[in-house]
Order: sequence, then C-alpha cells, then structure tokens
Amino acid sequence: MTSPKSPPTARGPLVAWHRRAGGRIETVEGWEICVSHPVQPDAPRSGGNLLLDWSHRSVTELGGPRVSELVSGLVGADVAVRRMAAARSGIVCRLTPARAIVFGDPGSGVLGDPAAVDVTGGWSTIVLAGPDAINVLSLLSSADLRTRAMPVAAVRQGPVAGINTLLCHFAGHWELHACPDSIVSLWEAVLDEGQAYGLQVAGAERLGEVVTVGGGGEEGTT
Repeated sequence: MTSPKSPPTARGPLVAWHRRAGGRIETVEGWEICVSHPVQPDAPRSGGNLLLDWSHRSVTELGGPRVSELVSGLVGADVAVRRMAAARSGIVCRLTPARAIVFGDPGSGVLGDPAAVDVTGGWSTIVLAGPDAINVLSLLSSADLRTRAMPVAAVRQGPVAGINTLLCHFAGHWELHACPDSIVSLWEAVLDEGQAYGLQVAGAERLGEVVTVGGGGEEGTT
C-alpha cells in the first residue's frame, strides 16, 4: 500500500541566493522561504534600511468588465487606476479600468470567479524599507518618486534598474513586483545601490516589523 504523496513544495526565485548568503531556509505553508539572515555587526537594531523577499505571497489577477465589482467586494469601494487599497489579507492594485492585481489571499469567493486567475508563479515581490528607500530607488529609476508625484498608495509600472517593475508606495516602505525571471537581477541592483545607505538583507520573520502583513492601516488609503 503506497502512502499518499506530500504536496510539492513551492520555491521562490531568490531561495538559492539566500542560501548562498547564509540565510536560514524553512518550509512554511508549502513554501521554502528564508526566515532569517545572519545579523551583521554594524546592523541597526531598528529604524535602518532593510531589503526583504516576499515572493511566497499568492497573487491573483482580476480582468474584464466586472473588475470594479470584484474590487469593491474586496476593499469596500472601487479603487482608482494607478492606486491601491488594503484588502482583508493583502492589497489590491488597480492597473487599468479592466485589470487589477491582488497580492495576498483574495478569498475563495474571488478565486472561484471566472474573472480571477491565479498568477502566483508570474510575480515575485521584494520589499525595500527604511528612511533612505526613496534615495536608493532614485538611483535605479528615472521616474519622479517624490511624494508629490507618487504619494502613498500610488502604483506605477515602469523600469527599475532596466527591469519592468510594478512599484507600490506605502507609508514606510516600497514594494517592487516583477517577473520571477528578473527578480534576482532587481534584488542585486537594489542591494548594490543600497550599500551606501547601510542596506541590510532580512528574512521573512522581520516582515511584520516592516509591513502590516494582512494589509490595513495607512495601506488602505485610496
């Protein structure tokens, strides 16, 4: 009698990088993720600049004429194009009138809708947090990222380090979403430019310090 097979373990594109850098890898909810990195002697205890990998988050694309209806069901109101809002366990980014991306679990009701497609394998996310995050990004992008041009809760798609990136501005951090095939190059470019600002790599166990993992707070601004 054969025993039932365990479900396959998912692995983000940065796991090999984390291993080489000495990160501690664990399997969490079916994903291999880096939970921690060795603390460097000069790393600040808090308030410093951090780079984190959030590629283990689920991603769903909403498309078609019912996008406004679905978005309203997730966040309580429609979301303007090039803006985002917090859902119950993630964020909703409105890219066009007929297209939105949900980063995080949208719930079984949305996943079962014909307008929703699971695209988790098509996106990876890195998080850049800290007082110098905008300075680091400005070295990698020609876009105007100042708050007056890209306020909190704004979404912009364009090149960062030459890589097509969906850039989301939160109060206190930025999320950079890109194709998994490009995310290692994007990660290394951000890390290289961030060295002048003391940028440190951190594991997933520190995500809760940087973001409200389920969404909410000022991240709900529309």
